[in-house]
Amino acid sequence: MEPGESTSLESPVVEHATAHLVGRAPELDRLREFIGEAAADGGALLVAGEAGVGKTALLGQAAAYAVESGVRVVRGAGVEFEADVSFAGLHQLLSPLVDQLPQLPPTQARALGVALSLEEGPTPDRLTLANAVTALLRAASATTPLLLVVDDMQWLDLASAIVLGGVGRRLAGSQVGLLGGVRTGEASPVESSGFEEVTVQRLDDDSAAELLTDAFPDLAARDRARLLAAAEGNPLAVLELPRGLADPGTQRPTPVGRRLRGHFTRRLGTLPDAARERLLLAALSGEFPPGPTDLDAAERAGLVHVDPVTGVRFRHPLVRSAVVEASVHAQRRMAHLALAARWPEESEQRAWHLAEAASGPDEDVAALLESAARRTRDRGDPVGAVRLLLRSAALSTTADEHGRRTRLAAFLGIDVTGDLQPVAPTDAGTLEAVVPRAAYLLQTGGDIDTAHRLLVDALSTVADPTDAADPALTEALYVLGSAAFFGSRPGLAEPFHDALAKLSPAPPELLTLLGATFVEPVRLAAPLLERLDHAIAHIGDDPDPARVARIGIAAVYVDRTAGCRDALQQVVQHGRAGGAVTSAIEAMTLLACDAVLGGDWDGVRAIADDGRALADRHGYRLLGGILQYADAMVAAGRGDHERSRSLTSDLVEWAAPSRLGYVLQLAAHADAVADLGRGDHDAAYLRALETCTTETVPAHAPHALWVFLDLVEAAIRSGRRDEAVSHVRHLVSADVVRLSDRLAFAVAAASALVAADDDFHDAFETALQLPDAGRWPFHQARVQLAFGERLRRSKAIAESRHQLRSALATFDRLGARPWSERATVELRASGERVAATAAAATDALTPQQLEIALLAAEGLSNRQIGERLYLSPRTVGTHLYQLFPKLGITSRAALRDALADLSRAPRA
Repeated sequence: MEPGESTSLESPVVEHATAHLVGRAPELDRLREFIGEAAADGGALLVAGEAGVGKTALLGQAAAYAVESGVRVVRGAGVEFEADVSFAGLHQLLSPLVDQLPQLPPTQARALGVALSLEEGPTPDRLTLANAVTALLRAASATTPLLLVVDDMQWLDLASAIVLGGVGRRLAGSQVGLLGGVRTGEASPVESSGFEEVTVQRLDDDSAAELLTDAFPDLAARDRARLLAAAEGNPLAVLELPRGLADPGTQRPTPVGRRLRGHFTRRLGTLPDAARERLLLAALSGEFPPGPTDLDAAERAGLVHVDPVTGVRFRHPLVRSAVVEASVHAQRRMAHLALAARWPEESEQRAWHLAEAASGPDEDVAALLESAARRTRDRGDPVGAVRLLLRSAALSTTADEHGRRTRLAAFLGIDVTGDLQPVAPTDAGTLEAVVPRAAYLLQTGGDIDTAHRLLVDALSTVADPTDAADPALTEALYVLGSAAFFGSRPGLAEPFHDALAKLSPAPPELLTLLGATFVEPVRLAAPLLERLDHAIAHIGDDPDPARVARIGIAAVYVDRTAGCRDALQQVVQHGRAGGAVTSAIEAMTLLACDAVLGGDWDGVRAIADDGRALADRHGYRLLGGILQYADAMVAAGRGDHERSRSLTSDLVEWAAPSRLGYVLQLAAHADAVADLGRGDHDAAYLRALETCTTETVPAHAPHALWVFLDLVEAAIRSGRRDEAVSHVRHLVSADVVRLSDRLAFAVAAASALVAADDDFHDAFETALQLPDAGRWPFHQARVQLAFGERLRRSKAIAESRHQLRSALATFDRLGARPWSERATVELRASGERVAATAAAATDALTPQQLEIALLAAEGLSNRQIGERLYLSPRTVGTHLYQLFPKLGITSRAALRDALADLSRAPRA
């Protein structure tokens, strides 16, 4: 292909680069600038706006400009009626580039071949596929810069959208640009990918009038006024309404998009049958097949554009929608049968088209759909898998198959997609029937004993309880392990471990890891940590959001969440875009709790608010409760006792009747921290003891690993030194230091708190000098405070001031006011003068705002800051807009001086 040539399956470049677009000069300038940047150093840019606002026209102008600049252009588009077919969008976009596959390493070429249905093989993971697509694009741009132009990205199938989102972040340093169009108000993972955006607004009155005059110079003034009022600044409406509305002022007020669809539908009624049949095939598949156009009438009606070289395209996506809406069932059925014949026997596309063509139950098609659903789930598209399973159930010819497939969909819906619906009991008591019911009870905060009993009883009736390859059996054990964990009391875990031990030849690796590191970490985790670390190292390779979330869950109580953060963030984005909602909420709970320990308390509040809204919307009371705990912990640490108590009281109110011991422990933990902040050390000790019990870290209560340092501090400060010493002895004998660096620090810190006067100095120094102690700033600062207090009382005044200053600085940064006040009192007692107010820097900016401000002061753009912090450029801009008034400035140029002033502000 020659440089500058355009390739397209659906939307070829036909506009000339100098064609006139009214009122779009700033947008066109940015697009031309982007094309130059991408040709030199790669990149991705989204053009966002409502239907008909001109995104497609802008993309066409940009593509034409790229061609004239010597850039090769490949175009594609999301297809509204093919969004259930995994990788359909990727197949459409990359087909013109498959001649480059031989240049790729065999592993990458095979991954792409499978994804594009060019060969059979194991499903590629998401990371491998994203890397393979990136490699293909780099190979295709080796001699000529390449621009991918993808319209209607909101209609891409989820698998393609996620892969392209990953690819867009990998284009830096290449000669490849990704330019996408996305309709606002439509959920898409691409919108949450962090790409820079150009938002296209409606035309102002003058520009709309100019556009109408250019297109229809002979309109009467009265008609012109009515048309402009009806179009409301939407460019497509300005151009299309005059073609068919003799008196638009008489039309009933309706949204512009719906009005235009109806307008196009009326034009379709004037076409020959052959033309309408061909338009329907193209609308349902996203492709106009090669051959004689026979679409002259459609072109004259302004529905398509026909080019003798580059082919045919719809004039606008609304035309495609109108074509399908104007057809009847018999016409769509024949079209789907014709499209199914184009695909191989076992392909998902063939199964989907055959299902759409089915007029009644069809077991062959149902089986094809079930097989396609499993492949779709494995490729990381659980939402698509649920849809295919439900369609498979609907086409089943027997009640047994219908029930089995419905239960599979129900379980996947509860476990992954957020489709949380109560599942009716059945007489059979099979695992397929019981597991969704038990999962529903757990997720909605229902009775834990009922869920546990249902699972144990169902497992006792399984014909072969040793079959590790039985998916129903292994899923039942996942849920049973969760029931044991959330019940968090003796006796619940034994049936889980007994059933796990029976599996042959071996349980699934992730199930084994969860059973040890999550259900009973103190007793079982240590021998499996190396295997867990291996799973975490490869977590980004897994395309299944549910598996990623489960690896994160296995990591949480052995303090390895940091290694999962990036993958968990991707799961959150997947769920926000309409994907794996359950997994996304689970990921949010993990990230929120990680942020509590890591000292990102402003981040906790943001994650908790977002996650609780999502959990409430889908009925996930249990997961919402964990986010509520994270929120309560921050409130307790900052001395907002009213908020903390309100949050924990609510947790107790609904968790106690359901015997959800874990949630009660969360509430007790937050209350204990609040009591410590208030100085009510007796109450703090008793609340912490509710989780730790007299054994300090009981096997059935993993959360005690997060509470025992608070327990020991409360015991010491309440005069219970003997009890504190006993707790520390138990910790040492349990050897929890093997599990993580955080636990090693916590045990060393607890040992320092109980150390005798002759030994405390070395004990505190040992704890504070452990590697990465600063990763847990709140606990580190509390240890420094305790050390400073003992140093002052032992007359080591100068040394105490050093510890107390360090503690105060951390407390101020966190906004932990009760502890700031305590550290301030200790410093004053040491003879040091301390200002009465908190640090100016703390009051001025949140930690995230400060980080953004520092990067902006270094000269980084919003896009570059977003890439570093995993934020969208729009979010970065919002933070800058909010922080400028706090600093008393109006521009980025003043940031450096303002931040320097903050650093010199007096501390509390």
